[in-house]
Amino acid sequence: MNKFISIAILTFCALNICAADLLKDPSLKHASYSFYAKYLTGPKAGKAVFAHNTDLRLIPGSSAKLFTTAAALNILGPDFRFETQFYKDKKNNLYIKGAGDPSLQIADLEAAAARLGKVKNIYIDNSLFNGSGAPPKATWEDIGNYYASTSEALNINNNRLDICLDPATHAVKSISPEVPGLFVKTDIVEKIDASMKTEDIFAYTGATQNDIILRGKINPLSSVLPCVKAAIPNPPLFAAQALKKFLKTNGKIFTEDKINYEDKTLAYSHFSLPVSELIMLTNQKSINLYTDALIKTLCAAKHGVGNYDCGLEELNAYLNSLGIETDAVTITDASGLSRETLVTTDFFVAFLEAEHRSPSFEIFYNSLIKDGEAAYKTGSLSGVRAHAGYAKDRTGNLIAFTLISNNYIGKNTEVSKVHMALINTLSELK
Repeated sequence: MNKFISIAILTFCALNICAADLLKDPSLKHASYSFYAKYLTGPKAGKAVFAHNTDLRLIPGSSAKLFTTAAALNILGPDFRFETQFYKDKKNNLYIKGAGDPSLQIADLEAAAARLGKVKNIYIDNSLFNGSGAPPKATWEDIGNYYASTSEALNINNNRLDICLDPATHAVKSISPEVPGLFVKTDIVEKIDASMKTEDIFAYTGATQNDIILRGKINPLSSVLPCVKAAIPNPPLFAAQALKKFLKTNGKIFTEDKINYEDKTLAYSHFSLPVSELIMLTNQKSINLYTDALIKTLCAAKHGVGNYDCGLEELNAYLNSLGIETDAVTITDASGLSRETLVTTDFFVAFLEAEHRSPSFEIFYNSLIKDGEAAYKTGSLSGVRAHAGYAKDRTGNLIAFTLISNNYIGKNTEVSKVHMALINTLSELK
């Protein structure tokens, strides 16, 4: 505590925002928190602006996506694109070779169908990624929801479907996109509460892969149709089904792990946006699927096939290559969904400082959320709020900062106000 106050009060109290007062904010009562900011450029380069509990291991939430996106940018390169390939044989059978593209959309399949001509049967090649498709350490409440969807070699529509309910009867009003054979069961409790959100309803995987159970609370008097963002149960199969519909073929769909492409012809390729743009979508929209696909691709790029464990090894190797202390860090997933991923703000700021020295820093910086003179990534879970990134002071000098709060009782919005007060003040420094 004394270290924080001795550094921060000198700078912040002059601006009528005292760090000591922020630490007394009711939203942080009973919480564990760590705040660290450090100058990277200018005459104060290397000096801390404020530092509190910088060696405390905390859950970073989605701010951990910065590790994965930085590794992808520097290992795969800013121009790397996922290439989903469509092959045909002499009998007009079609083979979809998934490349792990997390951004493939239904409209992309429609465009492919227009180029493929007559097709008999469709074969799915989902073999680029092996092992479990689900993100590691995801909780039972997460599985079944779009933010914890499986990451496959063949993904589609962000592996997400929207299920909308009638608030009065709990009946399913619509499912988009429509998934053939999908069965949705609702187990909803009514509660009249104007503050309730759609997030109070979660999707769970049922007894079979095509079963979804919706559980939670609903306000029967709501005038807004509650829609749940669920995970598509089998993305590769659904992608093939969607393509089959566009092709208007009566053929069958098969999944094959070992396909010989030597006697087949490449009929069409769909290319994703480059990594430089994908990481912007990842960091600004915080799409977990994108980081899960990227981390498996780090492995596949080196070994020819990708999985989560190998991807985590590549990620940790990248972090170690930066020459920063990683002993206090445990990274168990790519997106920050896992509550077992733990970091210190000391490590995080050192990471941000290392990225500042990278030749691809401008691309990395531009991938962050812009807010005045600050650029950052947020992180949010139940009882977790984080902000990590950069701010420029009044003279344009760059400051790296990381703010993480865990285990608080209040609302995320209240903790965010404390974080933002600190971030905004950085921009006012001289």
